[in-house]
Amino acid sequence: MQALAVTPGNHANKSWRAARTYEFAAVWAMQPVVQAEAEKVAANFPMAFHQRDGTWDLVALLGVQPGHSLVVSPQGQWLGRYIPALVRAHPFTLATPQGAAGPVLCVDESTGLVGEAGDGKAFFDSSGKPTEALAAIIELLRRVALSRARTRLACAALAEAGLMSPLTIGLRMPDGKPVEAATLDNLYLIDAEKLSHLSDEAFLALRNHDALALAYAQRLSLQQFDALDQMGRQRQTATASAAPSAQASAAGVPGVTVQDTVLRFT
Repeated sequence: MQALAVTPGNHANKSWRAARTYEFAAVWAMQPVVQAEAEKVAANFPMAFHQRDGTWDLVALLGVQPGHSLVVSPQGQWLGRYIPALVRAHPFTLATPQGAAGPVLCVDESTGLVGEAGDGKAFFDSSGKPTEALAAIIELLRRVALSRARTRLACAALAEAGLMSPLTIGLRMPDGKPVEAATLDNLYLIDAEKLSHLSDEAFLALRNHDALALAYAQRLSLQQFDALDQMGRQRQTATASAAPSAQASAAGVPGVTVQDTVLRFT
């Protein structure tokens, strides 16, 4: 990723365009999401909590193996019904470039979506103000940043309450034979039993952190493993159609089921 701060100095004479396909997301097996979109995500994808360097994030599971999404077809089509906010914002993001005091609007120039003026949508108008198209991206990412801060506080509160249980992903073929392959790690889900036995004090504390809705949404989202399975099979069918030689292996594609805190392919 080659993130460059979006400024009149850097982009006054440049333009940008949206990606024509979602091929760029084909390597994203999980995608950070925020509380503001949690209900929509939970109705479409499994969600989990991801811990990294002491920070908790809410993520949508778009696959089960690193570098491999099940929701992007070989032709770059998005197979899901909902597109997470940060995916829609591509090639823009909030990042902290070297020398910056904090997160700023950046564009990934390694995507090939940034060109000379006239090749796409302008970044700034003649007075140096963001164009309408760029202003819409800025507003989207502003709302994401605001909700992300609240989401992380809620996730931390759930972890502090002892409600997190590891989500272990295992791969098995239809005949029950395990598949030796790398899977996503550092994932957690809400322990339903612990949630149901919270003390009144702990329950109210989580409610004050807006964490309860997140906990329930995450539990409900587990039902979407079937949908993820179907998208994976749809993707495999498209791959087999494009390459007839792959049809023979399509019948052996694992399916997704969830048993307790263990995700298995059966």
